[in-house]
Amino acid sequence: MQNYRRMRNIPAKLLFGLCLSLVFAPAARANLEGTPTQNFNPTSSGMDFISVHSSETLKPGVANFGFFLNYAVNSLPYYGASVQNKLNFNDTLLSADLNFGLGILRNLEVGLSIPFLLAQSVSDVSVSHGSFGALGLSEFRVLSKYRLWNAATQGLAVVASMNFNRTTNEPYTGAGLGGGPTLNLQLAGTTLWKGIVWGANVGHRWRSPGEPIAGVPVQPLGNQLIASVAASHLLEKLDTKLIVELLSGLPTEDSGPDPARSHASLELLAGLKHDLSQNLSGHAGLGTQIVNGIASPDWRVYTGINWSLGPLFSKPENEKIVDSDSSSRLIIRSILFEFDSDVMTGDYDRALDVLFEEIKRLRDYREIIIEGHTDSRGSAEYNVALSEKRAQAIKRTLIEKYRMDPKTLTAVGFGAAMPIANNGNYQGRQANRRVEFKIVRRK
Repeated sequence: MQNYRRMRNIPAKLLFGLCLSLVFAPAARANLEGTPTQNFNPTSSGMDFISVHSSETLKPGVANFGFFLNYAVNSLPYYGASVQNKLNFNDTLLSADLNFGLGILRNLEVGLSIPFLLAQSVSDVSVSHGSFGALGLSEFRVLSKYRLWNAATQGLAVVASMNFNRTTNEPYTGAGLGGGPTLNLQLAGTTLWKGIVWGANVGHRWRSPGEPIAGVPVQPLGNQLIASVAASHLLEKLDTKLIVELLSGLPTEDSGPDPARSHASLELLAGLKHDLSQNLSGHAGLGTQIVNGIASPDWRVYTGINWSLGPLFSKPENEKIVDSDSSSRLIIRSILFEFDSDVMTGDYDRALDVLFEEIKRLRDYREIIIEGHTDSRGSAEYNVALSEKRAQAIKRTLIEKYRMDPKTLTAVGFGAAMPIANNGNYQGRQANRRVEFKIVRRK
């Protein structure tokens, strides 16, 4: 029997301290990247899908923290005749992933993922197989994503990540720590079609395998093509997303015969993402292998959370749009409101000063229409009423503070009827909770 040995059996307190010390460093992961016993890799950004990368990047100063648990059945390799199948549970692995993502620039984000093994069971010990010799940290994964192109409903990004293995004597990576780090480079594309967000990732994985382990009938893996597709649909009335993913890997180098599993991999994931609050979302779902490949279990159950906040160091930008010769539109993103309230918070004084200066510059305006907008959380009737209350609150401020003529001001609430971003993630909902001012000029 071949055991995978850890470099360190990290105590809980030391592991917790290590996670805290690394959580603000650049890093992350991508699909089909990890130890060859694990290809469930939640993204560090927490947007759109589970382990398939979205083309959207975290906005500057927006941070996402994720914690996922996944329970995999029959994912360890057996080197002889085994009764391992979908009805016979020979082994189980309980793993956790701690993720952190941060938007740095307008089109650039970085991330860090720290996976570790929590529990293991092996029931069939009559056949030679691979198993872990100790629990603990398995690797670090660091990532950067740069958005190349973005349109209203489509986008394309390049994702680069590296894996730093911390598991020793793993047959598919090689003796010791299994050579050097692994580099993954992918293109990530998304599009919105018929109310569904579709995503696809395609790229290459360059491995640096170590030497084969003596006495083990498995060669370390070589390079791979990696590809995945995904679809997500938001059920707005339930604040819940349906997410389906298909993850695959195909070797580009011959690693020799393998009595255990195919070196190709194909796994199907399906799950739900429910928004528990404005900042917090919960995940749960199932997975199964389609090809009996490396790291693809017969069954997988996962659950997790993503907690997003910010922007921490970058203020939202106001946008000025010229609608026509007779009007212009100013979108204010820095006027925020207390939850379920029309009480303004944030940097609204500066935002209203900007609006007032624009009005003074135009001078010849005939009417200013104050439009309130919300995200999709809550009923349509409630959101329309709330957005109108907030528009009325701004109207009162313009009258009381800036002495504007009430006859030139009109407050309207549109609720969630006119989104400008995806309501299925934190920063999309944040963008949709906005105020727009339509300045109608005299003809």
